[in-house]
Amino acid sequence: MLRPYITVTGIDLGTTATRVMTLVLERAGLRVVGWSAFPASGWERGRLVEPQSLVDSIRRGVEEVRQSAGVEIDSAVVGIGGPELDSYTLLLRREYVPERVLRQEDLQELCDEAGKTDLGPDRAILHVFPRSFVLDGNGRHANPLGLSCRMMEAEFLAVAAPQDAVARVIEALHRAHLKVETVVVEPVAAAYASLIPEEWRRGALIVDIGEGSTEYAVLLGDTLVQAGAIPINGAHFVSDVMQVLGLPYNEARLLIEQYGSAGAHAPLDSSTVEIVCGPDERRRSVALKDLHMILALRAEELFEFLAREIEQAGVQGLLGEGVFLCGGVAELDGICEIAEGMLGCPAQRAWVQGILDYPDLGPAWVTAAGLAMYGARLRLRRQARKPMPRLMDLVRYPHRSLSTREV
Repeated sequence: MLRPYITVTGIDLGTTATRVMTLVLERAGLRVVGWSAFPASGWERGRLVEPQSLVDSIRRGVEEVRQSAGVEIDSAVVGIGGPELDSYTLLLRREYVPERVLRQEDLQELCDEAGKTDLGPDRAILHVFPRSFVLDGNGRHANPLGLSCRMMEAEFLAVAAPQDAVARVIEALHRAHLKVETVVVEPVAAAYASLIPEEWRRGALIVDIGEGSTEYAVLLGDTLVQAGAIPINGAHFVSDVMQVLGLPYNEARLLIEQYGSAGAHAPLDSSTVEIVCGPDERRRSVALKDLHMILALRAEELFEFLAREIEQAGVQGLLGEGVFLCGGVAELDGICEIAEGMLGCPAQRAWVQGILDYPDLGPAWVTAAGLAMYGARLRLRRQARKPMPRLMDLVRYPHRSLSTREV
């Protein structure tokens, strides 16, 4: 193996597992060298309530990758999601006297200004994406570079999270003795890992369905047009099975993992399975058709919420690439069928593209891979003056990412 040009690590802080993935950037491209997942605790309804539990999980995950890959890890790109993730439309205006031909510096200045917008004391802007530009009141342009005007009106999408949630995540990594390179919204990271630029342009919805929260991003025409969270997540699927079938939490979760399905191919006959419940190890017989009906109804509710988000974004019929599902719940059989039926467009599980030697880890690992890929892009931008043959094509979606603090 050639000497790594760059080593980058992404950390996905899930409700039930902390996932760590490390990549190296060689002349051949990005290559995975290590990954680990450790059980996580300290979260409640998508919010961090016991930081020390998270710190311990991060330390253990990072140490396992260090030992297995033989690389030093002193920094990471970390993801953030949660039920309070949201996006905002920002409008900025700039006048030029005399008339000016617009340069990259002009657009960057506006983007920087948008990133400093005050959304209130409890909101932190993490990303700013340009949507469109109106020059002298005439038409909309996706990219106005090289055009001239006296007045430019710019529309941006700002993706934000609670300030205290971001601060707690950064503090947890610092206590685990890691520098934070930047904080990235989880569905944005998932898009970096699973979508090529052409798919982004043609329109796609990426949905990260975890046990503690569900976040989404609507992508169209080289930019992000909406992002946020919906109030249905994996814990609701488990809770439904608990309540309807009268099972303890762990048994309900295991039952879903082993026999769960929400698709039309789910059995409608009287097939049953036996499970062992509780400390007394009593046996229970569960009808699979009941289990599948419970899961299908909850999946339909989840995609009803997403359908309203798509309508609000004004992109009905514009998602040429359809829906990409990641996160642990995306492994549920039949969930893509439910998504297609509810959203009226193709649906598939997201899978990681552009990483050499990438193992088949499933949709639960897409976000961790995307965080590491995002870190590679940041490193390349910082070292852009150095020779980088065959490497710059790995840097995709050159949007401005703004952290709430310099690290």
